[in-house]
Amino acid sequence: MNAAPLPDEDAYLYHFTSAMAAQKILEGADLWMTDYRDFRDTEEIAHGLDVARATFAVLNGALHPTTRELLQTVVDAPLPAGVYVTCFCMLRDSPYHWQEYASDGTGAALVIDPLGFDDFLLAVDPFTIYFGRVAYTWDAKASLFTAMANYLDALVRLDMSRGVFDRARYVREMTQLLAELLPMCKDISFLREHEMRIIFSPHRARLLPSVPAERMANGRRYVTMRDVLPQFRVPVERVIVGPRFADDLAALPIESTKIHRTS
Repeated sequence: MNAAPLPDEDAYLYHFTSAMAAQKILEGADLWMTDYRDFRDTEEIAHGLDVARATFAVLNGALHPTTRELLQTVVDAPLPAGVYVTCFCMLRDSPYHWQEYASDGTGAALVIDPLGFDDFLLAVDPFTIYFGRVAYTWDAKASLFTAMANYLDALVRLDMSRGVFDRARYVREMTQLLAELLPMCKDISFLREHEMRIIFSPHRARLLPSVPAERMANGRRYVTMRDVLPQFRVPVERVIVGPRFADDLAALPIESTKIHRTS
């Protein structure tokens, strides 16, 4: 999707985290999905907005004036709530992730089978969830916002010709769509992360019996996967502990044969 080469690795995903967080994830067989507005890197969403603005500016001449006004309104609007993200890496051995996410090698990498998310993905409306690679190259990111603008433009022209133009609805739906596209975008300087994400908008999920209640911890808003689907268990195949992992390996709630230490 992002024109980046696939890393020469196995078919697993890796979730790098601290020793304490790894313990909690294994105990609860659960993962946080963090509100995209609470990312540690506050520049990440700002970068996506910059790409969106630049893309819309390039398209201006081909768009209906009403479409241009709507897109400007959308990118200038406050970011909406209700979009949650979980991150994974496609690299098994990543010095960057061990340092930045696994507490400088004192944490762990949870080895996860992506096919194990099938039950979770099928339990919700497919239009409310995305599971795929992050876009790093400019062209890949711009293509997302180009598709958004062209979709809105076609809708505006059709509805205006039919006399059913509904500005409030367009702004509401496009603001939500923009919010769901922004977490797919990262600056090219982060290509070394080779990241995949689950991006979820629970309030749009028609197949769920109820919208999970948002939680708050350490200044971050989040829901968990088991808030969404209580019977789901995160498909952790094994655990790789960092070279400076100092906690008791026997305390990790997983079979000892599934615990490995990286050098």
